[in-house]
Amino acid sequence: MNQVTTDINSRMNHMFNDLSTKYDNVASHMQQMDVQIAQTAESVKRQQCTLPGKTYKNPNECSAVKLRSGRRLPDAVPKKLTSAEKGKQKEGEQP
Repeated sequence: MNQVTTDINSRMNHMFNDLSTKYDNVASHMQQMDVQIAQTAESVKRQQCTLPGKTYKNPNECSAVKLRSGRRLPDAVPKKLTSAEKGKQKEGEQP
């Protein structure tokens, strides 16, 4: 009977030690996750108050409007003519 009790106590001590080790590992991982969450939250908070460093202009400036029927609408903003084009336009108007 004494041998059985000693054997049970030995197993219980071994299981308690394993459980204690696992608990310590989980607590350590939880602490690491808390630190990472705090760092991520701080990073997001800083990013919300800033604009991106560089802006890029769209190289494909397009103002054409095409209807479903296939008909195109004229440009809403008239094109700016150079002085040479203005001269040619005036010459074409005078017969």
